[in-house]
Amino acid sequence: TSLSQLRGNLSYNWRGKVGATLGAFTTTGTSNSDLYGGPNAQPDSNGVMAQLDYTPWGNGKSPLGPRFNMRVGVQYTAYGKFDGANQNYDGAGANASDNNDLRIFTWIAF
Repeated sequence: TSLSQLRGNLSYNWRGKVGATLGAFTTTGTSNSDLYGGPNAQPDSNGVMAQLDYTPWGNGKSPLGPRFNMRVGVQYTAYGKFDGANQNYDGAGANASDNNDLRIFTWIAF
């Protein structure tokens, strides 16, 4: 059984505070009904991701010191293929786009 993944991202950050990222990903591998469900039994998936984020103290002037920072953002992932198919990948009518995901996040670094 084999599994391969390729990812690529292109990011831009304006003044260390506002960021944008676009990415693409693909996963391929051999069929294995013990590991992957549905009629295809394949891990083959692909899609794109877009993210916008804001880092309020990107200039190092946090009120808690120069090493403290945080980021807030929104990320959207859209699937073109999931588990080997773009439609009915599980045999129960689920489409790849049913796995699309919107995330609102924050992280803190110190």
